[in-house]
Amino acid sequence: SWVTLAGSGTDETFLDAEATVDMPNRVINMDKVQGSTVRDLTIAGGVVTAGKGLNGGGIAVVDAEVNLNNLTALNCSAAGDGGCLHIMASNADCDELDISSSSTTGYGGALAAKASQTLLSNSQLSTNSANRGAGIYAIEGQLTMTGTQVLDNSTNGTQRRGGGIYLVSNSQSSIRNSIIKGNSADTGAGIYLQDAVDFRILNSKLVNNLQSVSSFSNGGGALYWNAGTSGLLANNLIANNTAYQGGAAYGMSALEFVNNTIANNRAIYRGGAFYLNACSPTFQNSILWGNTAPSGGNQLWLQTNSSDPEITYSDVQGGSAAFGLSTGSYTGLYQNNLNSPPLFVSPTAGVGINFNALEADFSLQETSPCVETGDPATDCSGFP
Repeated sequence: SWVTLAGSGTDETFLDAEATVDMPNRVINMDKVQGSTVRDLTIAGGVVTAGKGLNGGGIAVVDAEVNLNNLTALNCSAAGDGGCLHIMASNADCDELDISSSSTTGYGGALAAKASQTLLSNSQLSTNSANRGAGIYAIEGQLTMTGTQVLDNSTNGTQRRGGGIYLVSNSQSSIRNSIIKGNSADTGAGIYLQDAVDFRILNSKLVNNLQSVSSFSNGGGALYWNAGTSGLLANNLIANNTAYQGGAAYGMSALEFVNNTIANNRAIYRGGAFYLNACSPTFQNSILWGNTAPSGGNQLWLQTNSSDPEITYSDVQGGSAAFGLSTGSYTGLYQNNLNSPPLFVSPTAGVGINFNALEADFSLQETSPCVETGDPATDCSGFP
């Protein structure tokens, strides 16, 4: 405990385990320590197998309180969870991590956190792979992520969920000021939420993620959430994602959406923006525009009569008359909404993943009909 391992910088100091499947080795163990720090170096080449190590090819943190700062990590692998970083029953403060090209046949290609308090800030997790949570897998505990990019991660094997992030049985986890882009999975290509209670996604961009499996049980380009999930999405851009159902998202519970721009997403089948399966989220001060679905519900597909979202002070292309319905009719609250082109400054030239949303500008022109038309009573104090 209370030991710092400090390099001279990620370009100067390297710890390479040079491990193989035949000669497995982890780079660093942090087991039952407090106040310990690893910073300013590069780790590489850690491999753990079912016979030796199992979880966390690069760093394993177990029953500890640690700080990980300014680290580059690459080319690590695990037979279990946490291809590069595995955090178990710990408090971990992680800042300026760059984790890439790491993999696991289990969960958490870059990072797996279990029953832990994990802070992840100013980091980048890219081109990692796992069966679930190719970028991040977090179960129980709490994940607090800020200023982080989760890019181009992909799932492997069977039941591939959460290309960017997979959160399960978390409470009050949050994602702020972050970018979730270019990830792929069979379900929930950007983020997969399972029994995530009172979570927050704020001031972030969920763009260009791909869910491609053609199945009625799969969907959610940027986001998939199950019936046990609750929370808020506010001040986000959700654009140019692609999925079989729910180009932007596939949902099964009543989340809250406030001040979001949801544009140019593509469904291969139904629900260009959202596929809502027996749930009624609320949408306030939001824009749903330019989303497409060839078989129904360019903006919303409402599966079953119990899907009646509340939509107020928003701009919805086609209005409620254009909602796709599996049966019955839409009877939800629909008040003070527009059906007018929002006049984005410079949006993407088309729908779906082939148009880079980060190179576009989805802010509003001064002459936009959406300017100053949100609900004046909106309380934004909880999501600055």
